[in-house]
Amino acid sequence: MRVFVLLFLFSSLTHAFDFKVKGNSKTSEDVVRIEIKDLLEQDLDDQVLNELKRRLWNLRVFSSVKVEKISENQILIQVEERWTTIPIAKFQGGGGSTYFTLGAYDINTFGSNTEIGAQYESLNNRPAGVLWLRKPQFLYDRNLKFGVDVWDINRIRYLFKRNGEDDGAYTLQRKKINLFTEKKWKNDQYLFGVQLEYHDDRVSDFGLTDEQIELNQLNGFSPDSDSISLWHSVYFHWGRLNY
Repeated sequence: MRVFVLLFLFSSLTHAFDFKVKGNSKTSEDVVRIEIKDLLEQDLDDQVLNELKRRLWNLRVFSSVKVEKISENQILIQVEERWTTIPIAKFQGGGGSTYFTLGAYDINTFGSNTEIGAQYESLNNRPAGVLWLRKPQFLYDRNLKFGVDVWDINRIRYLFKRNGEDDGAYTLQRKKINLFTEKKWKNDQYLFGVQLEYHDDRVSDFGLTDEQIELNQLNGFSPDSDSISLWHSVYFHWGRLNY
């Protein structure tokens, strides 16, 4: 009985393997470990190595991933870092309107596999902005993802008659918070998500032209109200996307 137990323990231990990572000058080794930790207890065969490589590649923080078996219980992972800081700059104009956007985001902020971004928009000198965060490997679980967006929007909404003529306008000032979390199953084949969205809206005539205010008065429309709303959604994806 003792021999059987010892053999069983030895057999179980031989399934576990360790890894070394080279080339991750920015990305934390913990990011790699979290992504593959459930594979560390499996037999070190070609299928496991291919799955390991797929997962690391789909992080989108490496431009190259090579996996080499250097012993029965150890592998060498060689990666090349990808430039992950992306600037945002857009400009459009026409029909008396101008629009521009400036911002930036990084999907691997501080080497932690965390996306943080900020964007400023201006439409006809009406500002808007958003800050966002995306955290894969949430709570140290590769199958969990958390995200949040915080918006501040200031826009003029135009009213039109059926024939297309101007019929007034109002200013919408909206503060919005969007939260979501996602859970994956079966090697990323299935995804379930829950999303909550909070709106705090203020409708007014702030910044309207005299002509627009006059049209509102002729129509008996007085844009002066506040409202709060909460939206929720549940979604499910079936299928896996490999980058």
